[in-house]
Amino acid sequence: MVKIDYRTRKMMMALIEKPTISYDYLQRNYSMNRTQIEYTIDKINQFLSAQKLPLSVNKESVIRLPEKSKEYLLESFLHERMFKYYEMSSKERGKYIFLTLFYYEKDYLSVNHFLDALKIGKTTFMSDLRKLQAELQGYDISISYSRKEGYHLAGDELMIRYALFRMILEDVTSKDDDFIYRYFIHNERIQLADEQDTYLSLLLEKHAIELVENRLIELNYILIFLYPRMGLNEFDLKPFSNDHELVKMKEYRFAEEVLENAGVMNSIEKNYLCGWVLGMALGNEKEWLQGNLVIIDLVERIVERFELLSGIRFKDKHSVIKQLYSHFRPTYFRMLFRLPIINPMQDKIFEKYNDLYQIVKETLRPISDSFDSKLPDEEVAFLTMHFALLIRNSEEYMVQQKVGVVVCPNGIGSSAIIYNELKEIFPSFILLGPIETSELHSFDQSYDIIFTTKPNFQLYPLKKPIFVVNPIMSYEERTQLFLDVKFETSTSIKPNTVTIDGLMQVIQQYSTVTSESALRHHLEKFVQETCSPTASIMSQKEKKSKEPAMLLDMMRPELIQLNKKARTWEEAFYLAANPLIERKIITRNYIDSIIQQTRSEGAYMVIFDQVALPHTVPEAGAKKLGMGLTTLESEVYVLGTIPVKYIFTLSALDSKQHLNAMTQFITLIESKDFFRELEKHECPETVYQWFAEILRTAVV
Repeated sequence: MVKIDYRTRKMMMALIEKPTISYDYLQRNYSMNRTQIEYTIDKINQFLSAQKLPLSVNKESVIRLPEKSKEYLLESFLHERMFKYYEMSSKERGKYIFLTLFYYEKDYLSVNHFLDALKIGKTTFMSDLRKLQAELQGYDISISYSRKEGYHLAGDELMIRYALFRMILEDVTSKDDDFIYRYFIHNERIQLADEQDTYLSLLLEKHAIELVENRLIELNYILIFLYPRMGLNEFDLKPFSNDHELVKMKEYRFAEEVLENAGVMNSIEKNYLCGWVLGMALGNEKEWLQGNLVIIDLVERIVERFELLSGIRFKDKHSVIKQLYSHFRPTYFRMLFRLPIINPMQDKIFEKYNDLYQIVKETLRPISDSFDSKLPDEEVAFLTMHFALLIRNSEEYMVQQKVGVVVCPNGIGSSAIIYNELKEIFPSFILLGPIETSELHSFDQSYDIIFTTKPNFQLYPLKKPIFVVNPIMSYEERTQLFLDVKFETSTSIKPNTVTIDGLMQVIQQYSTVTSESALRHHLEKFVQETCSPTASIMSQKEKKSKEPAMLLDMMRPELIQLNKKARTWEEAFYLAANPLIERKIITRNYIDSIIQQTRSEGAYMVIFDQVALPHTVPEAGAKKLGMGLTTLESEVYVLGTIPVKYIFTLSALDSKQHLNAMTQFITLIESKDFFRELEKHECPETVYQWFAEILRTAVV
């Protein structure tokens, strides 16, 4: 009987997603060498032997999966045939052992129990156990054994739960792979799982609680594995001490009904589950006025501080606050109850939106005071995605040709990013959604293509071309997607199909390359900027106008004024704006608008003690990018109460081009003793050179 191992299973899933696939693709994306690929092909063909439709490999090393074989593989995954032939990897066995110890808290677990379930020998089991023990040490959890009690987990109950739930989140969210949990449920014959998914969906709808698709999957597994432990071990739940506030929430009523239906009456467990749901569920924009006033106040402060630090003025701030509330609410409860969070796109967000990320991180710094610890970088990255959505260009493209539907189970932030990525790659496509997998089966609009961020076997019976995409794609991923869609749909879209591998081969043929990795990196950057399949052909002047601005390009010596006298804050603002007006960077109306807004909205431009950053919407009279600095001989008081001595007047033309400069600006004014040192300078030229030195030594 053929055994299906981890590598074979992953290659089967890859072939279901892409029935025509190259050796090169598998080597790059699955870390397989040629020998491993050929061995895995042989195992898959053994599995398919009953169908007499094996994989074919042509002389270009391209593998093709016949349609009938694809249907057979798909059916094997959907109807659990795969479990019969599956052989776990060492890593998967470690997870299985942890699940067993967690789930069978009341049972006596001996070596034989594990050997029977894992189908391995004692030596292999003890090796897997040692590896698991090493992983759990980071959570202060140990695996204990005694003749009286057998094997069991020892440690703080909340940390034991945290460790398992983080593992589930990593697999479901980051790796899109819940196979080991389905395998455990099947192998251990856990009956509850058959009906719980539908039950939870109906109950969430009843209580008007919104969970995105992946959060529902995670909640389902968490409850399945948690039920047998509930009420067995005591734990301290300090954040839930304010019970009278919790019981008013619909999430508490949901938790109460779920647990009482399962026969769990423990009030602490109800509070604990309520906390989990609060950390998973989106806040409803329509209910935000009845929401937690503390959270609403924090969101208002976040938006206000972001505007100050970014130099962006939202035209409809009320709408922005409502939208951000939906996303910050679960962040607040995750921080409050110290729940795990996984952001698989964190590194890509940091790379693609680095300037915005740094501004959001600085925006959130004072907010951390509301908690006992700073916001994790994963949370900052999530909120950066949401700010990217709020300030994105809402330009619509002309509609022609193919219709694609975007399926994303990960929430609004990543949905918005993948939607924008796809609009850039396929500007002539109509894109519908984003929607969740469950909605697609009742979707009443016609479409030609499905784009999804997660491989999902439920999509393949729809008989539509399916493309699995990352929310943030590299140049090569964008190009490969473009070519795959073109091949599948036979559309007339015309990419520039320059590939990095092709360029590398040509360069290596005629020269000596001292660093292949460095050359590849710079080629990727060059090709993405100049040869992207979606790049518009623009003049050098147009291209330059779209490049991120540097602070020293915006703040030139002639825009710096030192030790100026002003009697009122209005006079000080006009005085500070004068160099920009004279050089036609802004109009007089621009500063008039700032003063009128200050009188009606308050001193929104005061970003730090004695520091003002006057700015407004570009339409008020911003003509060029620029920033001026004026220091005053003595303080003026904005609206009679707020002291200002340093005025940085900003002119921005859009919501993106100046963000890099603003990141540098924050670095500048937060450098040690900045304002005390600034007071020592008497010449704009020396101030400018001093700024350059600070930025040169800082990591921005």
